[in-house]
Parts: sequence; structure tokens; C-alpha cells
Amino acid sequence: MPVFDGSSSRPRRSDADMLRDVLGPARPRVTSLRAASRAYHQAQRRAMLKRALIVVVSLGSFLGSAFVMSQKHPSPAAVATETLPAPLTTGSIRPRVAPAR
Repeated sequence: MPVFDGSSSRPRRSDADMLRDVLGPARPRVTSLRAASRAYHQAQRRAMLKRALIVVVSLGSFLGSAFVMSQKHPSPAAVATETLPAPLTTGSIRPRVAPAR
């Protein structure tokens, strides 16, 4: 059975740097699990943004209507209550007279 000590089983820093120079930086592979995870998190983010938008719109409409209702609106203009004089008769319409018996 071979015996490995810690220093012989780990590459040296210079060896790792040389491999990185040749192969380039390590990039994670795209797997179906990672793609599904990314899609799930994006869907969760969209759902959260939709809920936040609904809350903001609801709160804005509630506060807006409360603001409008709490404003002191000036009373409507005074309505003219002056009585009009009796209608003038011009003679063009003859008043009804009860028939004589």
C-alpha cells in the first residue's frame, strides 16, 4: 500500500499557475441542473418584482385617494336665491275666463 504525505499529493503553486496559463481560467460547465436553477431563480425574481409592483400601485392608489379625500375643497359658489318678480303679461296670451252661465 503506497503512502502519500500531504506535500506530494498537492501540486505546487507554480505548477497550478503554469496549468492556468496554458488552459485559461476555470469556467463552470453549463449543465441542465445549473440551467434549471438559473431559470428558477430568474422566475422567482420576476415574481417578486411583479408582487412589489402590485403593492406599490395599490399603496399609491390608496394614498392618492386618501390625499384627494382629505383636501379642503372650497364650498361651491353661492346659488342665487333671489325671487323673481311676477311674470309680465304682454297680452299675447289671454287669461282663461270661466264661461258665463
